[in-house]
Amino acid sequence: METPEAIRSGLIAPPHTPFTPDGNLDTSRIVRQADRFVRTGITGVFVCGSTGEGLSLTSAERRTVLEAWVAASAGRLVVIAHVGCTSAQEARELATHAKAVGADAIGALPPFYHSPATIEDLVRTMRFIADGAVDLPFYYYHIPMLSHVQLPMLAFADQAVEQIPNFAGIKYTHNHLVEYTALREAHPDLAMFWGLDELLVPAMSCGCVAAVGSCYNLAARFFLKMMAAYRGGDLQDALAHHQTAVQFVSKLLPLGVVPSQKAILAGLGLDLGPPRLPLRSPDPPEAARLFDAVSRLGLLDVEPQ
Repeated sequence: METPEAIRSGLIAPPHTPFTPDGNLDTSRIVRQADRFVRTGITGVFVCGSTGEGLSLTSAERRTVLEAWVAASAGRLVVIAHVGCTSAQEARELATHAKAVGADAIGALPPFYHSPATIEDLVRTMRFIADGAVDLPFYYYHIPMLSHVQLPMLAFADQAVEQIPNFAGIKYTHNHLVEYTALREAHPDLAMFWGLDELLVPAMSCGCVAAVGSCYNLAARFFLKMMAAYRGGDLQDALAHHQTAVQFVSKLLPLGVVPSQKAILAGLGLDLGPPRLPLRSPDPPEAARLFDAVSRLGLLDVEPQ
């Protein structure tokens, strides 16, 4: 199935889910997130993925968040609903809901408690989930560092194109550039969204044209400039941006990517609340040091308040 034209190249953001200080949903802030994405050059959102703490939400909360994103996007952003969870049945139901409320596409990581052990198991399971919204493009979410499903993606894609009618590509969040290159070469018509922000330039050298990444919540303009430099043949500038991106990500890791990014967004005037347990927010001195260190890199999307 065809990928929407708006996201065939460029950047897709996986938005953070906004919570109140006591940990309840606060969807009132989603409109402001959507407006910010449009201004900074984002073309789509991957809702309730890892960055959005989708697996820390109840199914009812995931439905509520997706409905808010469809409404806030108002056709300005392509909305991909992440529906993956430990239950394939629940994932299928979330896919059906995504279709019903107007999402543009769906994606799913595999069940990760009782997980698929073979390519055949994986294809059969993802077909079952994707059939919940057979009219929408379906993207497999490959993130073995969290799902612990480490099956070869080329073999999966070879079978998925034959057996999953709405299979449209892979959100590839792994550092195996050889495998990614093989996927791009074997299936040029599929979308292969790159998922590791700090390796975007190396991925572009392997054929990447579109990416989904948490850092685009904070620094979309910077990463778009990096992509433009690479495409324009200015490798020196692209590599300089790449080095800054690596430094940026390295500063997020000690406190955790999601808590760090939420703290930085609060420093930019977009307070989306704390992350959910077991994650924790940085304490105020940690957050201040982090914001100062990241600000010095000069890549944040700072906007008028």
